Amino acid sequence: MARDEALKRGYILSEAENQERRRLAEVRLKPGDVVFITVIGEPSLTHSYTITSSGEIDLGYVGRIAVAGLTQREAAIRIREHLEGRFIAEADVDVKLMALKSAQKTDQPALGR
Repeated sequence: MARDEALKRGYILSEAENQERRRLAEVRLKPGDVVFITVIGEPSLTHSYTITSSGEIDLGYVGRIAVAGLTQREAAIRIREHLEGRFIAEADVDVKLMALKSAQKTDQPALGR
């Protein structure tokens, strides 16, 4: 299959898409960001989470884990380390940034006006 056809079908990424993925991979997570966490074999933990104002995600029975200031990869490692030995023998964790707080809009009126 020719490169142009593979790009069109979404089988490979364009250079711009690759650059955007690299840029997002380096973004530091912050309160208000939304991440999608996948824990292979643990569907109850696999879904989206909003990072709290204290910089944590609340994984229910697993507890709260501080992720603000970390990259997606660093957050996945921290979550894996938290899970392993306590809840899961070997955890396979993936973290994907779904929405940046700065990119989210608010419909609330400004106070004091």
